[in-house]
Amino acid sequence: MSLFLGLISILLSASFSGAETAFYRTPRLRLKLDAIAGDRIARKLLWFVNRPGIFVSTLLVGNNIANYSISTATVLVVGFLLPNIHGLWIEISATIIVAPFLFVYCEMFPKYLGLYAPNKFLRLLSSLIFFFTVLFLPLTLILWGVNHLVMKLLGKKHNEIRLTLGRAELSQILDVGHSTGILLETQRRLADNVFHGSKVIIENYILPKSNYPLITSDMKPSCVLEIARKNNLTELPVFAAENLNQDKLNLSIGKPIDENFKELPIGLVRIIDLEIAIRNLIDDQTKQLSQLLQTELPIRSMVELSSKHSVLIALILMQTLNCSFGCIIDVKRANLGFIHINTLNKILGNS
Repeated sequence: MSLFLGLISILLSASFSGAETAFYRTPRLRLKLDAIAGDRIARKLLWFVNRPGIFVSTLLVGNNIANYSISTATVLVVGFLLPNIHGLWIEISATIIVAPFLFVYCEMFPKYLGLYAPNKFLRLLSSLIFFFTVLFLPLTLILWGVNHLVMKLLGKKHNEIRLTLGRAELSQILDVGHSTGILLETQRRLADNVFHGSKVIIENYILPKSNYPLITSDMKPSCVLEIARKNNLTELPVFAAENLNQDKLNLSIGKPIDENFKELPIGLVRIIDLEIAIRNLIDDQTKQLSQLLQTELPIRSMVELSSKHSVLIALILMQTLNCSFGCIIDVKRANLGFIHINTLNKILGNS
């Protein structure tokens, strides 16, 4: 009886150990496609994938119970085979005899199978895992509750963890696609750069305000064009003249913007637009827009970006709004500096 208990416990321990590795190695995309096709096993596994806390808790409880049963059965068998040994020496002897066997056949070998054949291994054990999920449900719910409590205490959000796991899974799919020849190296590198850009915030790449001269909305296009050429700039931020201190304004025009300057620009001007404006090539519709803005400068809209935006989000916003130049703001909408789309492209390109 003790021997039978030990063998059953060894099989269960190996199954739980291998299932844990197979669970993290099985692509979720494949399970979803199989579930859509009507595969019942894939639907069960997909249910577990969407509730990883319950799955892992079940494996944890099952593996601990199985290991405890193996230890108990081993002590009983050793005590039966070696009746002259008692007490502490039986436990030491049992540990020495069983430990190498358990390490190889209950840990390493099943994890190897789960690593290199995750889908088949998980399918084979799906009914067993579902049975023990129901059986261990009271203990599993306790562990699941403790897990959520720890996450709240540590400030971890469930969506953030799922997003991280999703990125890792997608990266794994791309690796497989590249190894099988579906994706080129340049496509694989582009995907890696996109993943990197989604985690890097633009706060560390803000262009200083002092890189740009102070331009106001009441200035003439010819004057602004001269300043732009002098500073070798193709785009310049424009500030509303009526919002600035007139006493200090004349002393600051055309000079680098002070870093303590918190005013937000009303837009930007480009050299090409200034050239067109100076040569009187503006059409009637643009002239009406200029009069509406009460300025002769051909001002374009400028996107405002939070300093906590990721590089990828900032790039998507700027391309969607057809803006190559943006202003970085904080939570109080104070001007922190500027960002150019070329800077964002370089960050992704160098990732």
